Amino acid sequence: MSIKAKKIISTLSLVAASLLMGSDRASASDLAKPPEVVAAPAGTAWEFSITGYGWLAGLDGDVGTLPPLKPVHVDATFRDILKNLDVGLMGAAEARYGNFLFIGDAIYVKLSASEKFKTRFSARANLDTTNFVGTAAVGYRIVADPTYTVDVIAAVRDYDVSTDVALHLGKRIAIRKSTDENWLDPMVGGRVGFNLSDRWFLAGTALVGGFGMSSDFSWDVIGTIGYRFTENVQALAGYRALGVDYHNDGFKYDIVQHGPFVGFRYKF
Repeated sequence: MSIKAKKIISTLSLVAASLLMGSDRASASDLAKPPEVVAAPAGTAWEFSITGYGWLAGLDGDVGTLPPLKPVHVDATFRDILKNLDVGLMGAAEARYGNFLFIGDAIYVKLSASEKFKTRFSARANLDTTNFVGTAAVGYRIVADPTYTVDVIAAVRDYDVSTDVALHLGKRIAIRKSTDENWLDPMVGGRVGFNLSDRWFLAGTALVGGFGMSSDFSWDVIGTIGYRFTENVQALAGYRALGVDYHNDGFKYDIVQHGPFVGFRYKF
C-alpha cells in the first residue's frame, strides 16, 4: 500500500472515531436530561355529573314578606325548620367540555305552620311559604393539574319567595294575604379542587353578586370533602353558607342560611 493511501485511511479513521465519540457524548447528554413534559390537550368529550344532597341549614336574619307588616327577626335552627318542613328538594348537575363548564344548582323548600287562638270563635292562622333558589353558571378551567384545579365562574341566581297567610274564623277565611317576589342576581367567583389521594379530595366554591342590580349583595361559600368509591360514584360532605340582602316596596329578605350538608355524586 502506498504512503498516500495509508495517510488517507488514517485520516478517515480519525474522522470516524471523532464522529463516534461525539455521537456517544450526545447520547449520554440526552439521557441525563429529564424528559420534556408536554401538557396534554384538553379533552373534547362531554363529561356529566349529577348530585343529590341534603342541606341541614338554619336561617338567621330579617324577613318581611307581607308588607305593610313590619319585618321580623328570624333565628331558626335546622331542627326548628324541620318541624314545619313539607318538602325539601336539592340537587346539582354539571357538564364539562374540554375546559368549559356548565353548572346548575337548585334548592326548593316548602314550609307550613298553623296556630290556634282561644277566642269566642274557633280561630286559626295558617302560614305557607316556599323558597326557591336556582343557579345557572358557566365556567372555564384555568388550571388543570393532576393535583389541583382552578375554575373561574359567572352565574345568574334566581330567587323566588312566596308567602300565604290565612286567618280562619270557624269554617270561613276572614283574612287572606299572599305575596310572591322574584328576582335575579348576577354572580361571579371561582372554584378550586385538590386531590389528596386517588380516593380523597377537597373542593371550595365562592360566589358574590347582586351588586345593587337586584339584591344589594348576595354570596355563597361551600367547602367540601369527598371520597371516591369508584371512578363514577362519590360521597360528599361539607358546610355551606348562603346570604342575600334584598328589599323592594316593603318586602325585605335579608337572611343567612348555613349548615352542614351530605350528598352523593354520579359521573358519566
